[in-house]
Amino acid sequence: MNDNGCKNLANAIIYQAYRDLKHSALLYKCKRNTIYSDKFMRETLDFFYSQFFNQLTDIDSNRIIRRVLDEVSKTQNV
Repeated sequence: MNDNGCKNLANAIIYQAYRDLKHSALLYKCKRNTIYSDKFMRETLDFFYSQFFNQLTDIDSNRIIRRVLDEVSKTQNV
């Protein structure tokens, strides 16, 4: 795989993690007291603070997390 392919793969992983974080934040917002929502939220946040995430990108993980939480806070409960 060339450098462009590696960058595309890294971007795809980060984008999927972003989508997972948004999904877990929405789930947590709607079903705050369930074991599943707590675990899913913790696991997705752990990824953004992991060494692997830092190897994939120089983007500040806190910036992504804040953006997602802001987006979710603006949505109504489903």
